[in-house]
Amino acid sequence: MRQLQLIDPNLTHSFQIKVTQKILHSQELTFLRTHIQNQDFLLSELSYFCFYFHPPSLSYDIVLYEKVDQNSIPMVFLCKSYIEKKLPNSQSVVFLFEKHFCFYYQQNLVTLKKINNASSEDIQSYIEQAYKVKVDSFVPLGYGELEKYQKEYQKRFLAQDQKTTFQVIKQKSFLYFQYFTAVATIVLLFLLYNIYDNSKQKQQNSQNIQTLSQSKLKNPIQEQYQYFQDKKPIKRLLTFLSDMEKYKIKVKQLKYEKGDFTAIVFDQKKQNLLQLLQSNVSYVDMENISYTKQKNLYTMELQF
Repeated sequence: MRQLQLIDPNLTHSFQIKVTQKILHSQELTFLRTHIQNQDFLLSELSYFCFYFHPPSLSYDIVLYEKVDQNSIPMVFLCKSYIEKKLPNSQSVVFLFEKHFCFYYQQNLVTLKKINNASSEDIQSYIEQAYKVKVDSFVPLGYGELEKYQKEYQKRFLAQDQKTTFQVIKQKSFLYFQYFTAVATIVLLFLLYNIYDNSKQKQQNSQNIQTLSQSKLKNPIQEQYQYFQDKKPIKRLLTFLSDMEKYKIKVKQLKYEKGDFTAIVFDQKKQNLLQLLQSNVSYVDMENISYTKQKNLYTMELQF
């Protein structure tokens, strides 16, 4: 069982969206992503969120954090195991930490807030007024004590929470690649038909074809097709994506421009990026590689 990467509450953000009724399930994620992106947060492809709709207050509560690893979770998620083990009959629980408090309702994390000289009575009053429920339990707790519940959380709640946390900025690289492949296929089919048709015309009117050849007029689409035939960039791209899957490396950007593919990939281990480069040394050139200390990520730009 892999060790959990616990995210400090100082790096976890929470806010509330008031609504007049619950959003349709099919539109819910789009609605929430739009609101998150309109907030004053610095977002990236590592930004994830979970949410809870609280019927008594008609509000969506969002918890936002940076997920650098599959097992990265906000530390306050461990409160679920504490409730299950010590407060199984409590419907609404407030956990009070040194600099934060969090509110759980029916074992769902509703909100996480910083404490600015607020007393327990002030916090309880705020919860009861904002969420229109009575607080059943008020638990002062240290982060060190909360960390003891990691194994219980992994066994009971981790898989469930991974299904209910979502990327703020959806990965579009693979989607763009699918669009490109579909368009390229249509173009290639058109070119094959065009070549076949030209071949028939050549047999019927060799003199006209010779005149066009002498004038050196080339169809731009035919030139593009010839480039694909000679260079086989799609074949190289598929090999490259296969190697990425082998080393579990993530794509930040994939771009095709002026006959070349450019890719920006990232990973926490520099060695994985170098192995990817070595395995494709015959047709991949590394433009640069950089390290972001804040996110503990190595980023490499490739051209092939």
